[in-house]
Amino acid sequence: MPRGVLAARATARRRARSEVTMTTPTPKDIRRARECAGLTQTAAARLIYSTLRTWQGWELGERRMHPAFFELFTTKTTQPTNQTEASTDHE
Repeated sequence: MPRGVLAARATARRRARSEVTMTTPTPKDIRRARECAGLTQTAAARLIYSTLRTWQGWELGERRMHPAFFELFTTKTTQPTNQTEASTDHE
């Protein structure tokens, strides 16, 4: 493959990566999301295939949660915005 094509692809990959801003959630964000979902630390950890100790570390600030885990958690715990949507899904 010509060098120009490889260089263009590399530039496009770098540009795409820089456009995606992934921020690490704070321990406060993690705890708030879990509490809003009404889950224990154990249930929250299991939901995203993690361990209780890891979840505790995230909430205590001992470890940083990767943004992908936080996105998975918030996606899996999102509830319908109103009862009409929830009732029409099962009909």
